[in-house]
Amino acid sequence: MSAVPVYGGLARSDHGTGAIGREICIGGAVHVCYNAIHEHATPRSAREMRLYFAPVAAPLHVPSSRHQPGARHGPVWCTNARPAAASTGVQMLKLQDTLSGEARELPPPPYEVKLYVCGITPYSGSHIGHAVPAIVFDVLRRYLEYRGYTVRHVQNFTDIDDKLIDRAEAMGTTVKALADQYSEQYMGSLARLNVKPATLYPRATEEVPRIIEIIEGLVANGFAYASGGDVYYRVRKKADYGKLSHRKIDDLLSGARVADTGELKDVPLDFALWKAAKPGEPSWESPWGPGRPGWHIECSAMSFGHLGAQIDIHGGGADLIFPHHENEIAQTEGFTGVAPFARIWMHNALLKMGAEKMSKSLGNIKDLDEVVAQYGPDAIRVFILASHYRSPLTYAEAALEAAKVGAQRLREAAFA
Repeated sequence: MSAVPVYGGLARSDHGTGAIGREICIGGAVHVCYNAIHEHATPRSAREMRLYFAPVAAPLHVPSSRHQPGARHGPVWCTNARPAAASTGVQMLKLQDTLSGEARELPPPPYEVKLYVCGITPYSGSHIGHAVPAIVFDVLRRYLEYRGYTVRHVQNFTDIDDKLIDRAEAMGTTVKALADQYSEQYMGSLARLNVKPATLYPRATEEVPRIIEIIEGLVANGFAYASGGDVYYRVRKKADYGKLSHRKIDDLLSGARVADTGELKDVPLDFALWKAAKPGEPSWESPWGPGRPGWHIECSAMSFGHLGAQIDIHGGGADLIFPHHENEIAQTEGFTGVAPFARIWMHNALLKMGAEKMSKSLGNIKDLDEVVAQYGPDAIRVFILASHYRSPLTYAEAALEAAKVGAQRLREAAFA
């Protein structure tokens, strides 16, 4: 069968031409696809078609070498080619794993894929950079479901954090009111971008009992220790700490900052699992006194609580590899004793504004809803998916205008 590379570098499928019935695929520098909503009888109507993967505004042509097998940033693979036992119909799907640097297989469908994606900290309005992981993992989920998988998709809200506390105080409101406001705004933005809702959106503040349970387990296992009302993870206890970010623990320790005044760590690299309460901050009772959870432990608790000790895919932006995802591995594996915590780690590259990443803390952001209103949701999906998901993308109005034209061309081709 002929190979058809597809979907902005996310996957390749060895479909024959018969596969075009449900997917209208057009080969180009970046490959495109409209997904027919299968349960409808007339999938070619505009209402029943959804932009699934991305076109580019450039004329269609044979894919360039940078999207071919063996290229440094080449596509992750997905194939339903039949190996020796052609009659079995076994479908093999592989995704690039950050930890191993290799393409890892998922079991063939029918199979429930446990997918956890790190969400936002809702302390202000969302920017266009937040659309990148939302759309990349929406594409992944849609393709998995198209291939016959069931996907249990969990995406969190970090609704207790230093930034939320500081912003709420500055605005004269509560942390909860602020988090509710911007969480609701973010969900509205995802709906406008045609991002399928996750199976579940847990919030850190709803998981505090489980967080305390996990911290107690880590202390009992020798992976954590209490100090002055705080609780810290003992990094040296995890022999393979640094495996996701490919760093050596001794190098990390030598480069670690000197502990801040008031922090009672054994070594500077140890990180907070529980923070003692400060005046005016939200707090919860715990065995170590009133306080609140650290950032990293929140995701360990939510993934463990809603997906179990081991998950199939953990996703997020490349800026989360260290320390956040590294610390998630250390916490979850230290608590459960099950390794690997995630079979596959997938990280999307970041959206840049010039030479720097787009970030609220840097102040170089473009409001997501304003960009969607200006160019339309299809153009945003095209713009983001026109690059390989592991390659950095630079915000440019000319590129968004081209994406808008490309989306219209694809729409006209699909409905011709």
